[in-house]
Amino acid sequence: MPNAEVTITTEPRALDSETVRGSVMVIARDLGLAIHHVAVQTISGQLSVSADLEVEGALPLTAAHDIADRLEDAVRK
Repeated sequence: MPNAEVTITTEPRALDSETVRGSVMVIARDLGLAIHHVAVQTISGQLSVSADLEVEGALPLTAAHDIADRLEDAVRK
């Protein structure tokens, strides 16, 4: 169907911790952020994700926290 406009909607579902890790990496990349040491684990039945976020060293602490909050919000969504 060369003249058709196709739209595909997906709803990603994490299958394991590696998939969650990859999703977090993509979210950070899409926000233009650099992260590393991403760890995913289940603690007392709750999914826990931790990562090191890279920001400019001269950035004020409040600005760095704002960036981290934006990443956390995006991961939760």
